[in-house]
This record gives sequence, C-alpha cells and structure tokens, in this order.
Amino acid sequence: MRLTACDRPRMAVYVWQQDLEPEFPLAVLEYTAHGDGDRMHWHDHLEIAVVLEGRGAFLFGRRAIPAETGDIFFIDNSQPHVALADPGVSLRLLLVLFRPELIRNQGNDDKSLIQAGVLRAEKLVNMSKHQYRLEPNVSFTPDQKWVVFRSNMFGETYVFAVEVAKAGAGQGK
Repeated sequence: MRLTACDRPRMAVYVWQQDLEPEFPLAVLEYTAHGDGDRMHWHDHLEIAVVLEGRGAFLFGRRAIPAETGDIFFIDNSQPHVALADPGVSLRLLLVLFRPELIRNQGNDDKSLIQAGVLRAEKLVNMSKHQYRLEPNVSFTPDQKWVVFRSNMFGETYVFAVEVAKAGAGQGK
C-alpha cells in the first residue's frame, strides 16, 4: 500500500486506553482493521502485532510499512501508529500488549557497568490536539531535566519545555 500526499489521512492522534493488570501487565487480543477507518493513536504500553491474515499497512507517523500475513511489528509505547487494511480486504491482527517490567534482567551483574532497569512511561503532556503533519522533534536539555518539543496543538507552532522531575522531587521525599 503506497499512500500519496492526497491519500494520507489527517493525523489527529488520540490515546488508546487499554488498562493492564498491575500484577501481570499483559493483554493478548485479536483485532481486525477494515479499510482506513481507524485513527492514529499511541499508548503507554509496548505492542507486538502479528498479521494473521489480510493485507494493508502500518502507518508510523507519516511512514507507511506494508503489512501482510505473517508479518510481525514491534511498536514502541510512544510511537503514533495505526493499522490500515487495503481496499476491499480486512487486516486481522493478534496484538500482544505489555509493560517492560515483564522482561526480566538476565544481563551481567557487574556493578561497574550500566545496570538494566525498568522503563516506566509517564505522561508528561497531553498531545491529543497535536496535528502530526508537524513532527514534534522531541529532545532533552543537556542537563536531562527538561523535555523540549514543538507542537501545533494550539494552532500555531510553538516550542514547549516540560520538566521531567516529579512535583516535590528533591524536597526530601
């Protein structure tokens, strides 16, 4: 599936809420995409998508990757994406949703090396009104205390900075 500029859907991204049990943060579900009716979305868990049958494409932001039976996609928790079926067919998927804490550290325990840990995603800003014709170009400040990005969520394009530290951090808590 090759999308031309006039075929591309407008990209208002929304958050797809899928609550996972804290004790065992994993969900496996079957999902079928029909045509291009689904919306670009992101979520706070990792995803493995297996194409069980059909043809179409996964859109990651503006990038389209063809999808057909047997293909497997690994989707990062903050990556805007959507699965679209080719015209006249459906795209049946097996989705495995999980949090990184399910992956046990089996690395080297040498304390002189960087230690593996668990990445817990935390929502810093609501980007639901951002139009993804503009890439946010997210980066950290050199001191790693601020996330800097651009957005058009208020119409015009502005540069924003969001503090990474939680409120009250560094106050003896």
